[in-house]
Amino acid sequence: MFGAFLREGSIRFGMPFTAALFAVSHIPMFAMMPYYFGVGIALAWLYRRTGTLLAPFAAHALNNALASVHFLLTGG
Repeated sequence: MFGAFLREGSIRFGMPFTAALFAVSHIPMFAMMPYYFGVGIALAWLYRRTGTLLAPFAAHALNNALASVHFLLTGG
């Protein structure tokens, strides 16, 4: 979706809008919404910087892997 905003030249609206959608998609963890919003901004920036979805997909996968390891090591 951010790609569509980028093509239209609407980065100032598109980046926070898609980051908010990313955060809302993680709603079961409501307290973490600011974190997810920040991750959404970072992933949109990464897409803009690289021009490919592979980079934000890989970053998201790495983030999830690190969170999983943290959860396994600490129990939460």
